Amino acid sequence: MLRAVVFIVLFAFGGVFIAFHVASAGTTGSLGGRILETKTRAPVVGAVVSVTSPSQTANTTTDSSGHFTFISLAPDTYQLGVTKQGFEQLQVPGITIQADQQRSLDFSLDRSLRQIARVAARSALDVVRPGTTTDVYSVNSAVTSAAAPIGGGGSLNNAYSAIAAVPGAFVPPGQMGVNQSVYIRGGYYDQIGYEYDGVPVNRSFDNYPGHSAATLGQQELQIYTGGGGAGASASGLAGFINQVVKSGSSPGFADFSARLGSPTFYHDFSAEAGGATTNRRFTYYVGASSYNQQFRYLDNFNGAGQIANFPNPVGPSNHTTNLDFYPAVYPTCNADLTSPFDASGVTPPPFANDPGCFASFNPVYSYVDAVDGREVVGNFHLAIPHHNDSGSDDIQLLYTNSAQYRQYYSGVNDAGFSLVQNAVGYGEWPDYVTYPTGTQFLAPATVQPIAYPFPGSPGGRCYNTGDYTDIYTAGSCQTGYSALPPDYRDARWDSASIVKLQYQKNIGSNAYVRLFGYTFYSNTNRSGASRRGIGSGFGATNYDYEVDSHTRGLELQFADQLSDHHQLTGSADYVTATTLRDNNFNYRNTKRFSVSNLTNGTQCFAAADGTGDDGVDAYTAGQPAPCNDSITQGSFYDPTQSETQGCGAGTTIPTPACAAGAAWRLTYTGNQAGINRVRPKFGAISLSDEWRPNDKLDIKLGLRGERDEFDLGNTNTPGKNFWYAAAQNEYCYNPVTLQPVFVPQAPQNASVQTPYVTFNCPLDNSTGTPVQTFHPDGKDGHLLLSNVYNPKLVQSYFLPQAGLTYNVDPNTVLRASAGRYAQQPRAYEIQYDSQEENLANQLIGFLPYGFTTPRHDALPEYSNNFDVSIEHQFPGTDLSFKATPYYRYATNQLYNATVYGQSPSFNSGIERTAGVEFELLKGDFKKNGLSALFSYTYTSSKERWLNYAGTNQNPVDPYNQYIQQYNALTKAGGGSPCYMNSADGKPDPACMAMSIRNPYYASTPQPLLDKNAYYETGLDFPYLSPNVFTTVLNYRSGKFAITPELSLNQGTTYGNPADVGGLDPRTCSQNQGTSGFTTGNPLNADYTSCAFAATPSGSLYVPNPETGHFDGFGEFRQPWQLNMGLQLAYDITPKVTANVTVANLVNRCFGGSSTPWSAAYPPSSSICGYGANIFYVNNFYNGASAHD
Repeated sequence: MLRAVVFIVLFAFGGVFIAFHVASAGTTGSLGGRILETKTRAPVVGAVVSVTSPSQTANTTTDSSGHFTFISLAPDTYQLGVTKQGFEQLQVPGITIQADQQRSLDFSLDRSLRQIARVAARSALDVVRPGTTTDVYSVNSAVTSAAAPIGGGGSLNNAYSAIAAVPGAFVPPGQMGVNQSVYIRGGYYDQIGYEYDGVPVNRSFDNYPGHSAATLGQQELQIYTGGGGAGASASGLAGFINQVVKSGSSPGFADFSARLGSPTFYHDFSAEAGGATTNRRFTYYVGASSYNQQFRYLDNFNGAGQIANFPNPVGPSNHTTNLDFYPAVYPTCNADLTSPFDASGVTPPPFANDPGCFASFNPVYSYVDAVDGREVVGNFHLAIPHHNDSGSDDIQLLYTNSAQYRQYYSGVNDAGFSLVQNAVGYGEWPDYVTYPTGTQFLAPATVQPIAYPFPGSPGGRCYNTGDYTDIYTAGSCQTGYSALPPDYRDARWDSASIVKLQYQKNIGSNAYVRLFGYTFYSNTNRSGASRRGIGSGFGATNYDYEVDSHTRGLELQFADQLSDHHQLTGSADYVTATTLRDNNFNYRNTKRFSVSNLTNGTQCFAAADGTGDDGVDAYTAGQPAPCNDSITQGSFYDPTQSETQGCGAGTTIPTPACAAGAAWRLTYTGNQAGINRVRPKFGAISLSDEWRPNDKLDIKLGLRGERDEFDLGNTNTPGKNFWYAAAQNEYCYNPVTLQPVFVPQAPQNASVQTPYVTFNCPLDNSTGTPVQTFHPDGKDGHLLLSNVYNPKLVQSYFLPQAGLTYNVDPNTVLRASAGRYAQQPRAYEIQYDSQEENLANQLIGFLPYGFTTPRHDALPEYSNNFDVSIEHQFPGTDLSFKATPYYRYATNQLYNATVYGQSPSFNSGIERTAGVEFELLKGDFKKNGLSALFSYTYTSSKERWLNYAGTNQNPVDPYNQYIQQYNALTKAGGGSPCYMNSADGKPDPACMAMSIRNPYYASTPQPLLDKNAYYETGLDFPYLSPNVFTTVLNYRSGKFAITPELSLNQGTTYGNPADVGGLDPRTCSQNQGTSGFTTGNPLNADYTSCAFAATPSGSLYVPNPETGHFDGFGEFRQPWQLNMGLQLAYDITPKVTANVTVANLVNRCFGGSSTPWSAAYPPSSSICGYGANIFYVNNFYNGASAHD
């Protein structure tokens, strides 16, 4: 039986775009070198050296050693000229200057009795770059345009397809929109620094790039695969990406572009203009673009005819079964075993040909439906002439604003109207209730709730709080409901705005001082009514999630060519941000949600005689009881448990509670959200010296120092302190594993955990060895769950860097670099806070990770990066290559854990990555003939995990606990051959007729994992492709050009020990014999009678039935993926060009691990990956087989 099902799909976009083009930096690079006499190699003194490009012109004179320097040049391709009386003139076109990079080029002049001009050509794509000591790849506008279809057409308007074209970077295909995942040299996608014209755009909350990465206005795209320089404004652990904005040019230009797409909708219009005054003292560039793009997957009908390839035994079926049992995690069928999703109403055909009772619906449900983008850019420079020399200073004003809106296939119509009707009945706006603004903690529980309509939903409608009529009537639907439109779709909005003001003081041609300040605002807003308005299993994004970040920074840079041997550069910068992350959880505000307690403000009391939520402890009315137990709580519907509000005449509150001063008081004030208000304050200084001891060798040494301060939000409030005091005496944890004790949950509800609440902590028997659990009260050596901590975290560090180039000959350069790089902790790692008062409830899950307060002392991540390169141009050709072996050793790597109530990351990993980058370049994509870009990257990366600080646990330990829990059911582990049908774990060694057979008893215990071993990088979420190929070809002949592109990447690994779940015979109440099944072993459990597993999580993981053992981390390999696109261009006139772009001309997956599931569903143009089906069908059936 199939174990894993396919659900990684790529869109078969097959789009054709026709474009018409009508023609009418705050970061700079430097160029230096020497002019020598050809025969004697003597310096040529007083030669006039000039550089010219549309962006800038400059000239200087060689000194007594023949040395010249242009300390600050705008990124562009320049023509260099050298003149000197008595020598031939020299003209060298094609010298490309990159931002923040030094180029060192020496030239020779021949003596002559008459002037004869000599031209030495260089390709604009030439990779041979003497003096460039860092490993950087530069992409100009022509290559950016040529690479646009790479990845499947989702990056036609941004830089990600161009990033995918260079070595070292792996951009998984099939992405679209902002914040696409980029992996460089084994680093995770959030370990890359991003700059936009020198402005760092990584937001401090999560280090995501907050900009759109649009190609509008992009002069140059730089990808540093070894890390940025010491003076980089943005921190990048595994790479650094910089976009340099166009400046005004002379002569000026005006470009207009319009594109239409089919068969899916695509419209794009952009306009750009740039120019300068005749004296070039004022230059300007402005641009604007607008595009709307829709997407189709699998085929032009979103795979409507391929549903049989995507059986989905989880999805909504785990909550919508019509069978009369719980937990409902298995095939969804009617009582007569017909499928509610089969219009014919008959028993479905065999599973191999039809999903049958499985809840299959649109396989692209929750995928991106459309992306709409808007961009504006303005870059202005004003030159201030010097009075005492021919130079000038520069003032820059940069402004950019972007907005991107995306929708998802997530509504009623997208899932299938009939499916939704059968599964959940209808869709409605997810409205809830809350308390009025200003409601105080411990206010009397008589405060009247009000409606909380879904944020952003239409006005003028009634609210779906009709079932709350006992507590709220104004505005609620008196009859019927306020329907969610069938064509509604969840959405996400991303916006960004940058304003930068810069002044550069040029000191001759050898030095400058640059000061700039900036503001950077970014916002992400995810809005999803489907998940709560339609039903669980539906929807594509969060209910209401927002991140607002307002970053402000100031930076001082300087550079000075001290002599022809030394160039000194330095920087000092300061950046801070005001951030609010608000993950709205008000969808939990149902009428049964707990809002009040019978309390005196320090202690809670039982409202009546009864048993606590643990099902064990008995409480007496009016006596102390846990505040976190429902026996002391009221709800929106009944905040006083139908008792009087307070004590006095006629009171119904039990006397002991009244004597202690108790009353029904609000301990929840109406709103709940995960919030983060951490304010970062980062400071950095750097100093670098580029030393050129001779004409062949360049050595660059740099040192960067950083100071990171995080000012935490205030959690010291009466409400939060109240709940912390309660948690210290009511929650429990295992002192061996440090795991909190949770109420067991059904397997399909494993993510909905509830802490076990009691005054008397129980024994934990889940691993076969009983362990006494304790309260986190700080007594007798226990952990202390506390709200007391220092609200300021400060850490400092220094980062040395070194690089060199050696010119073997004019066509060959050897390059090497080494450096230590760091990345500040993300703000979300530093503190966890909530809008509601019971923060302690959300943070109990952090105990195994060494954190007992809202403050988490996350550490910087470090990486020691090493690489060497050979850069060579074949003499007499325009063909060049660059080969770069590299090695990274990274520490304090983050592990993304699943913690009750949170999605945190913890420092734990040590990563070792080695590989090779190779780039082959030919020609110029702007000129006639054949030009080409070929990139290849090989990556080998492994990671091992240290214990979390202050604990004996690391990320591998939970998986060992899963294996131990399984082993405890085997004979060798102390299991019983059968268990009583009382579902309480009592053994029945005699296996009587009514008992439940233990299917694992005779199995061999599984070995534990080596917690100190190296595993696939990412552990349970591997993300790297070991082999990535990209090719972009261009052939131009006069007016016509054809540009095919190809990308090929090997699949990532997958698999982990928690891939397969099984039923727990200790929690079943009936066997199949007593249920009337006549096939199979009658003692086998009737799986519909089984409850939660008797483990802390409520789930039991078992070996993979296909292999007989627990899956290893990354045991299997996903298929290779091949994608091809094509562009055609024709110059209708010298000023009008027509382009045709075809994305996904070919999309094919093949290879990968040979497995039973890949044999059943082989890789193809639509099947490109496999995922785990935890609820493995063969583990959950009645009868002799899953077909019974």
